[in-house]
This record gives sequence, C-alpha cells and structure tokens, in this order.
Amino acid sequence: MSFRKRRYGDTTHTAQPELLTKPVDLPVDIACISEHLLSPYVVGNTIELQLKTPYDGQTTDARIIKVFEPFTLSSTMVVRLASSLALEGDVILKLFDRRFATTIREEREDCPWTEDIEKEYHQFILDGGASKLFTELKANSELADQEGDDWNDLQFEAYLHHLVLGLYETEVEVYSTLKELQGNDIPRLFACVTVPNSTCEQTAPISQYVDIRGILLQYIVGVSLSDTAMHAPMECWQSICEDAIQIVHLIESISLAKRRAANGSGEFWCLEEAKNLGEKAINGMEKPGMDRDRRMMVAMVDLAVTYCDLRLMPEAEALVSRALHLMEETLGKDNPQTTSAMLDLSVIYQSQNKLDAVKDLAETVLARRERIFGKEHPDTVGALENLRSII
Repeated sequence: MSFRKRRYGDTTHTAQPELLTKPVDLPVDIACISEHLLSPYVVGNTIELQLKTPYDGQTTDARIIKVFEPFTLSSTMVVRLASSLALEGDVILKLFDRRFATTIREEREDCPWTEDIEKEYHQFILDGGASKLFTELKANSELADQEGDDWNDLQFEAYLHHLVLGLYETEVEVYSTLKELQGNDIPRLFACVTVPNSTCEQTAPISQYVDIRGILLQYIVGVSLSDTAMHAPMECWQSICEDAIQIVHLIESISLAKRRAANGSGEFWCLEEAKNLGEKAINGMEKPGMDRDRRMMVAMVDLAVTYCDLRLMPEAEALVSRALHLMEETLGKDNPQTTSAMLDLSVIYQSQNKLDAVKDLAETVLARRERIFGKEHPDTVGALENLRSII
C-alpha cells in the first residue's frame, strides 16, 4: 500500500528536548519523522504497565534501561520492573504503539504524530469515525489497499491502531502456539500488558482505540546468527547453525500440527506436509545424546500425533512409547509433559482396541495425580472419571 504525501500541518510543540527521540544513524526520511515525535521511550523514563494474563489486575512501573532503535512496527526496549512479579533481572517490553509505527508512517512520506492530531483523533473516535472504519476493515481485509490513498489523517490514525492491534494479537497467538518451546528455544512470554495513552484525558469509548498493547518477554543477551563469526570460535559455527535449523524445523512442525488441529482439517496433503516436517526435524536431531534432549522428545510426540491422523498407528505407538520412556528418565515421572505423553499413548492404545493397556495407563495417571495434587484436585478428579469410563 502506498499513501500519497499528506501533511498534518503544524508539527511544533513545546516539549523539553530530553523527551525527544534522538534520530541516531537513521535514514533521512525516517529521521525527519522521528524528530517530530514526542516519545516517552527513552532511557531513564518510567512507564506504568497494566498487566493482563497471568497477572490480571496488577500494575507495575517499568524503568527503561535500553531502547532498540529505529522503531519499526513496534517499539522495543529493555526494562526493569519495580514490583515483585517473580521475574528476575531485566525483561524485554515490546509495545505496539501506532504513534511510532515508523515503517508504515514512512510510506505516507510526511506523517509525524503530534499532540494536536491526537486531540483531533480522539474527537474522531467520539464521533464514531474510528468504530466505523474498524468495522469496515474487519469486513474487508484489502480496504487499505483499495481506499488508503484517499483517507484523511484521522482515518489513517485509526487504520494504524487497527494494524498494530492485529500485530499484537498475532504475536501473542504465536507465543501461545509455541508454548512448549518457550524459555529454551524461544524467549518466554511473561505477560501481556496495556499502557494507557495519556496524551489526552481518557474516556471508555476512546480507550479501546488509543490504549497501547504490548508483551513482556524474556531478555536473552546474545548476538544475531549473522554475527556468529565475530563472537564465537570457528569450531562452534556448524553446531550453532545446526541448532538454529533444528529449532526452525521444530517450529514449523508444531505450528502446522496445531493449525490442522484448530481447523479440524483432514486434507491428506496437509498431513503429509506435517509428517515430512516432523520427520525432518527428528532426523536433524539424530546424533549421540540428542535422544534425551527435550526438543527431540517434543518433536517425537508431535510427529506421533500426525501419524495418528494418517492412521499409522503402529508407528505412532512406537514413537510415543519411546518418547515417554525418555521423558520418564530425563524429565521425571511427575513432569506435566510426561503425563501428557501418557495420555497421548492412551489415545493410541484405545484406537487400536488395546483396552487393557489403556486401563493400566489410566490407573498410573490417577495414582500420580493423587500423589502430587491430592484426591480433591480437579486434575485428579478428571483422571478418576477417565478411569471409570474405561472400566
């Protein structure tokens, strides 16, 4: 989508110089945008965060330690949280703030955000303009390409907010899909957050179109794969690259399997693709010692699920049985992933009418949950009901 050049008008303001985002080493067109932006995202500033899942209702102050510039579709920084949230050390704060969505504003050539345009945008919201455009955007995903060049400045602000909100929701969905990889192969998602847009006085009808959504992520200190040669010994390069490739294959396999499950899809080509990706991921990890790697176990169980969908039950049983044995030895018998693998194996047994084996697994799961949680815990009650249904 390309936007015609359109000026906001007067971009002057009386802000203190230290509050301005400093355009360091930016291309000229981006730098000219940044010099107009009254940005709170500078080192030393503090942002109040309203925490969502899993810290519903809590608030905390986040002091900015480092900012990653230039901003693109989101504003990313390292912050230090003030309150105790069982989070150690610094964390990444990624905010989807339309005011600093530099990549899209650059397409419009001259579109700096100002406090004046924000006030007009708030009135546009109250007049129903933002709600109307959001409804149209949801009904027609190509509306921006079709009509974007003719939008006025206020419609453009509403579009930007809709866009970054969609990016936020997509990112949260991706981390949720890859939950079992968090903290090991990808950063852990600690919490979703909201930052109220305090530029103007807030009211409920306005908030949903201006409040800033974001996520708190695990901060992993390191270098990019492209810079490996400058920071790691040559003898480590191949293993580092192989690990990265294995993670990519694992992500592809898990994502495809979960998309298929969500869609209830049974298309043979989709299942074959998932099978090929899963086998490729496992083959890439077949090396001494890797059979006890958690990633290998996760890949084995995911591939077994695909085998089940393809009605390759003996292959599925063998793979899950192997993964379960490794999980019990490596992760422990009471680990949630071990229990999950047992339930997967129970389903495979049941599909092959191996009812004695199903009963044995159900009794084992019940005994472990009684020992860990007690008899009254919902997980224990569920295991008991499952066993009764088998008997």
